[in-house]
Amino acid sequence: MKVALLDLAGDGRPYVCKDLAGGFGTKLVIGPSLRAKWLEWVKTRCVRLPVMAYGYLAAIFRLAKHNVEYIQNDLERAAKADMVFTWTSLVEYEREREAVRESQKRGAPSVGVI
Repeated sequence: MKVALLDLAGDGRPYVCKDLAGGFGTKLVIGPSLRAKWLEWVKTRCVRLPVMAYGYLAAIFRLAKHNVEYIQNDLERAAKADMVFTWTSLVEYEREREAVRESQKRGAPSVGVI
């Protein structure tokens, strides 16, 4: 079985770290100064940390002899998998919910939300 671990990373908006705040997610907002805006910009565009749980899920599925793929923001590729898992957060839930619906429209047979 092909399993996709779909990471719905931000697209130009403040980066959301979904491993913090008990899995609810946090955004980095530093302040209104020029230096603060620059630091936010750098973090948003340059730092992409996958959710730690994806590593554990990948290991579990690989032990069970499944083909596992980590996918970032590519709903078309994710729809080709037999099972899709995505990690959600309170901070980005609206966009993530829409992505899950879109993935199902594109033919993903089963989408699990963690």
